Amino acid sequence: MDMTLAQPTSNKTQRGRRLKGALLALAAAVVIIAMLIAYQLANRPSTAAPAANVISASLLAERYGLRVNLIGVTAAGGLVDLRLKVLDVEKARALLKDSANFPTLKAVTSGVTLAVSADSQAQAAQTIEDGLMVILYPNRGSAIRPNSAVSVMFGDVQLEPIAAK
Repeated sequence: MDMTLAQPTSNKTQRGRRLKGALLALAAAVVIIAMLIAYQLANRPSTAAPAANVISASLLAERYGLRVNLIGVTAAGGLVDLRLKVLDVEKARALLKDSANFPTLKAVTSGVTLAVSADSQAQAAQTIEDGLMVILYPNRGSAIRPNSAVSVMFGDVQLEPIAAK
């Protein structure tokens, strides 16, 4: 029976091999983490809001046939009442035919945007011919308060801030 004894390896050699293996594992982990971070940075959604086209009240009337008559906090602060006067039905209809352009309210100080449901949009859109649109927005977290600055947004068109009543 031939029993060959393995050459005993020294503790120094074993520690060297373990250290080399640990360093390789650490390097591989660092590379994987760096790749994950780079991937997430490259694929994260942009947090920058697209620049809005800020216009004056007179330009809103001229270009889109609308005038803001009132932004009022009502119902014990739970609703915001937006009243739009329709000056030119055709211009207003052309703007509002795209639901993305339906008015939203942006509280200037907090940046909170208030919107209404699709059903409310449809009901308000039917009133264009009446000459006055009344739209009620739920005031989430009391984002808009009396005397606070509010911008009315029509898609990427933003009206200069108006003080809420």
